[in-house]
Amino acid sequence: MLAGCGHEHQWTEATCTEPKTCTECGATEGEPYGHKWIEATCSEAKHCSECGQKEGEPLAHTWEEATCTKAKTCSVCGYADGEALGHDWMEATHQAPKTCKRCGETEGDVLLYEVPAGFTTDYEFGEFSRFNSFASENGLGGTMIWVDGSYDAISKLDLSSDMGQSMNAYVCTFVDQDNHKWFIQIDLDYYTEIDKYEELCGHSLCVTGEYTGYSQLYEMPAFVVEKIFDKNTGNIIIPTWYSEYASGR
Repeated sequence: MLAGCGHEHQWTEATCTEPKTCTECGATEGEPYGHKWIEATCSEAKHCSECGQKEGEPLAHTWEEATCTKAKTCSVCGYADGEALGHDWMEATHQAPKTCKRCGETEGDVLLYEVPAGFTTDYEFGEFSRFNSFASENGLGGTMIWVDGSYDAISKLDLSSDMGQSMNAYVCTFVDQDNHKWFIQIDLDYYTEIDKYEELCGHSLCVTGEYTGYSQLYEMPAFVVEKIFDKNTGNIIIPTWYSEYASGR
């Protein structure tokens, strides 16, 4: 099509700031598109996505200070600067596990107390293979043993019908370091002292006691507790009834 000026227009497309324009005569048609703005970010000023024109300055980063596990970081754009601080560890004690001074994160468990020297003197280690269903036949009843492990729950057995008096036996299943199960009687008293044994549930223990044979009912070797060493606290507990029983036998 010929324009009014007598020639065919050679159009260039409109831009953000200029309308469609003839390169021959300068005639225009329509309107500029106008800028398509992209808002400023932490690292880039407000700019047009079509022509790249900029306006203003980039926003400043909004910094969150570095922590033990995270570098200094902008909360707006996520840009990280530098390195994480790393934990500032305090070594484990008997009261607390390995702990970071800065953030309080912990690792591992508290230190366990060593079994006191002489605690197992004169006792044989409770090898499971020796305390099986043939134990009584082999004359092992009454053997003093010690086992390492823990227990999780305590049950109360009413012995009044068997012993002719109002007494209870406190019993539980003890799992040793080799994952063998033992049926143990941990207390026999007039409704006293059981709380301190319940507090030991889940603790790492070294227990000495008198082997009493294989329990056909519970299908476990069994023993009566003489004393317990609590590796979590360092305390030694001796049932009152056992002390009286031992001294009178």
